[in-house]
Amino acid sequence: MKPEIYVDTHVITLYNFLDAPQKFLPEGIAEGDFYICMPILRELELIKDNHISKGQRNRARNLLNMFRDNPMAGNSVSLSSLINLKIDLTEPTVDEHNLFKPVTPDDQFVAKVCGRAKYGSQDVYLLSNDGGVILRANYGSHRNGSPRNIICYSPPEEERLVSDDDTFSQNFKGLVKQFAIALTTELTTNIVAEE
Repeated sequence: MKPEIYVDTHVITLYNFLDAPQKFLPEGIAEGDFYICMPILRELELIKDNHISKGQRNRARNLLNMFRDNPMAGNSVSLSSLINLKIDLTEPTVDEHNLFKPVTPDDQFVAKVCGRAKYGSQDVYLLSNDGGVILRANYGSHRNGSPRNIICYSPPEEERLVSDDDTFSQNFKGLVKQFAIALTTELTTNIVAEE
């Protein structure tokens, strides 16, 4: 049975995931099924149209287009001969998480993975670079009495892409700061002049 690996949003948008999926398998495992669950799918939909980073928009769009461009594949596309990417279309429930009502996308992602561990037939892997998600998944797995484990691991940092939004963000922050200084100076000058 191939391992089930649930993938967090930033693994798709910040790492070289689609080009080298084999590097994102758990250590010592040569094949697997990567899953994108509904909360992550919704985040990718937002990112593809609205994110400040063109690179992140493109990576989200590329993943979604893989399913659009292969309608006969249904909810699964092959990334290699041993690796599939699947969409889990079922929504997470409060019962799956058993900690609190899953409101944020991260909470919903954790709830889905905890539910899969609780009701699935094998251990579940969670691939995330978010320490908070990993902590909640570990805690949720023990709290909901799951007979199976959630095995959390992080993506390889050497596969992290150069952030294409850093330069833009820094330039944008610099422009905002310059604007704030100019506005403050102008207001101060006008207020002093009026007195």
